[in-house]
Amino acid sequence: MIRSLISTPWAPVNKLIHQSFSKIIDQVLYKNNEFDKLLGAYAQGANVLKTDIFGALLIPEFCSFLGSWTKYISPINFGCSSLFTLNEKGEPVHARILDFPLKNTYDKHERIVTTNFKNRLKTFNYSSVGLPFSGLTSMNSSGLTVAIHQKFSNTFNQHGTPIFFLAHQVVSNCSSVKEALELLERSQTITCWNLNIMDKEGNILEIDIDGNERHYNLYNIHDKKFLYICNELVNTDANQEDFLPFGMSNYNSVRRKNCKKLEKKTFNKKDAEILKSFTTPTEKSLSSLSSITPSTMAAVIFNPSAMTTSYIAGEAPKVYTGNIVNLSDLWDRQRTDLLSKKETNQRAKDLYLHLIKAQFSFDTNDEVNGYHELQMALEFTEGQEEHDLVTFFFIVAQYIHEPGQFALSQLMEENLEIHSRLTPYFKDMSAILDLRLSKLTNSKQLISHIPTNEQLRLRFEKELIMSKLNHIPLRHLTFLHLDILDVIFV
Repeated sequence: MIRSLISTPWAPVNKLIHQSFSKIIDQVLYKNNEFDKLLGAYAQGANVLKTDIFGALLIPEFCSFLGSWTKYISPINFGCSSLFTLNEKGEPVHARILDFPLKNTYDKHERIVTTNFKNRLKTFNYSSVGLPFSGLTSMNSSGLTVAIHQKFSNTFNQHGTPIFFLAHQVVSNCSSVKEALELLERSQTITCWNLNIMDKEGNILEIDIDGNERHYNLYNIHDKKFLYICNELVNTDANQEDFLPFGMSNYNSVRRKNCKKLEKKTFNKKDAEILKSFTTPTEKSLSSLSSITPSTMAAVIFNPSAMTTSYIAGEAPKVYTGNIVNLSDLWDRQRTDLLSKKETNQRAKDLYLHLIKAQFSFDTNDEVNGYHELQMALEFTEGQEEHDLVTFFFIVAQYIHEPGQFALSQLMEENLEIHSRLTPYFKDMSAILDLRLSKLTNSKQLISHIPTNEQLRLRFEKELIMSKLNHIPLRHLTFLHLDILDVIFV
């Protein structure tokens, strides 16, 4: 299972990737007695090798630092969101969404884990099987909240601390943002990661740690009132396009734009209302992403003042459909209350479920089920605005997997039919697809549109002068990313 998470459809490429990953594991020189003790105890309890657990913890590191030169190795990209605001009592709250595109992994084995170790703060953690440390989505008994966000760079620092253990150290030892910053200024990571941390007083630390470099922002939510953070680099001088996987930049900008609309809906509201708004699509059309996505595997809110937390229960994606679970007395008997209202957002839940199931199927080379889930999405969106976008995804899937000339000619006609109704971004992609199909079928282009997106325009111009022979392998270097409603041209 671990190896499958860093695999492609090509055996020769997989051999190279897996060999490289094994060498990287051997090169990580991090040594810490507490780390070794906890890792060993978890491995013994789970009846697995400690090296397997260590390898699993390093896979996200591997994918992050390779993102700058191989834009698609595996689907493991965490597209996370954190929202900070004040509730109706003026208390600071931290809402967090974890996006993870491998459905039936994290979400199938969700766990709430509390810890109470000697000489450590008590911790409350939203987690999953296979994660031995606190800190992914956590709060401690001093009211410090921690959420890990993925960032991307070309850094590989063999002396760095694995990110999950570093976050564990923060949430287990720090009572304030000041203490957390002091600890992190003495720390280094293997590759680039982001920690979003808030204390009971409303102080917020947004910090990117890239090997032994740090870039951070400090805020206080009582002054800021509303703050949304996704996956953009804190260092504004860095050229993010050099490191972000294809599609992630558009993903960030669309979410940030749509999440601005949440300020009025979340400020000075009850905790449950804040979480409800955070996990409800901001647009009536589901063709545009907000904080909630098809790959949302966890959606929670922490209130450090009241020492309470709430989460969206049920099958992922965690779209709000009427039910929120509230937990209190976190360090004692842990009281649970179900907050239930009239069902809503079921259409978004059902469509996102079809899309993420299709994504998981294509990622695991189950083309038959991938087609099935996309067809289900097509039927579900019949007569609705999202139908054209889903149709485009279905056309791309067939372009990738169906090489017959007649089938490709039919796809050109279908692509032309929906082109004018797509958003500007997907019109650009549709034009590239039309160009590719025309090359493969030795026919004229049906779409005269020139991409306006700079990256896509440069790609279009380059592919325009390529021969048919050079276009053939491009089919196998095109990937659906339904988790972020995108298509990746490598």
